[in-house]
Amino acid sequence: MSICGDQERATTFIEKALTLDPNNAWAWARLGWVSLYKGEPTRATEWFQRAMTLSPMDPLAFNMRIGMAASMAMTGSLSQPIAIARELITSHPDVIMSYRFLATWSAMSGDLETARWAAQKLLAAQPGFTIERYRSLPMFRHLPMWADQVAEALRLAGLPEC
Repeated sequence: MSICGDQERATTFIEKALTLDPNNAWAWARLGWVSLYKGEPTRATEWFQRAMTLSPMDPLAFNMRIGMAASMAMTGSLSQPIAIARELITSHPDVIMSYRFLATWSAMSGDLETARWAAQKLLAAQPGFTIERYRSLPMFRHLPMWADQVAEALRLAGLPEC
């Protein structure tokens, strides 16, 4: 539901899950993503941190870490998110979203060499990727200004428009 744009409904289900199991790290991580999609990066940071505290050795911890990095990037802090994306690419080179985030955040910070490298890795793994298709995802529905910034960064990184 969340990735489809229905953040309120997703929040209701996640909160119900957390009522049943307040130690469910995955539910806290999902609540972090929903908070990002609602444009609440400070709340997202809190939820991702809780998820990582509850399950620091989680096999899906990369998802929590990149979510934490995304929440920091949305607040304007780019150096730590870039470091996290690089770390995740080293430890999980098959997690494609890390390349997209690294391309975006590196371009936003002015490091076009890294942005273009990450964009090429992204296109090698996902040849049909376009900015237009990515920008149209429902998760950006409540984030038009952020979506515009991401789209511009992806352009600078050299990714195709359509």
